[in-house]
Amino acid sequence: MLLPALNRARERARSTSCLNNLRQTGLALSMYADGFGGVYPVVHRGTYDHHHELEPAVEWFQPLTEVDYDLDYLHCPSDMGFDDENARQSYIMNSMLTFGRKIATLRRASFYIVLSERGGETKESAVEHQCYDAMCEPHAWEQNLAQTRHGGSSNYLFADGHAEQLAFRETVGGEAIEENHHYVFEWGNGGYYAAGEHEH
Repeated sequence: MLLPALNRARERARSTSCLNNLRQTGLALSMYADGFGGVYPVVHRGTYDHHHELEPAVEWFQPLTEVDYDLDYLHCPSDMGFDDENARQSYIMNSMLTFGRKIATLRRASFYIVLSERGGETKESAVEHQCYDAMCEPHAWEQNLAQTRHGGSSNYLFADGHAEQLAFRETVGGEAIEENHHYVFEWGNGGYYAAGEHEH
């Protein structure tokens, strides 16, 4: 009887630590945008339907060291797939926000998700990607996210800096694309882009 209660309390503490990581990362992203033209770190070039990574490649979190961001915030204590040596941190970025568009143009900053928890429950199964293509239909990228890391839900960072624990289905909404918290509607074309055209 006591052990399940202790495990639940331990997981609540880990989830709280993870939410704090996301808030600190949101603060760093905001500070970075303030000092670097109003944009989050640029990772991709091209268009949403035909994009490629910068060369040499830049991971979304690396430029944050310019604002003294502590990379230790990239580790959720519940993430058994965390593998810093192989650049598999606990959080994965919404790639729609990595093209150098000004964050101030977001009309619903509190609605849009910037970071999700990376998928994979072991070091061997951890997703290698640093970003997920939220401009595509959710079925094209949802396997790259941890959907149940903290019980039946996971933690997310939003563009206004708040972090929240949600069930994955809550984040993608219903049938209408405007309800999808990952798809930046005012930056998109009103519909999902085709998957599989990402050049490395």
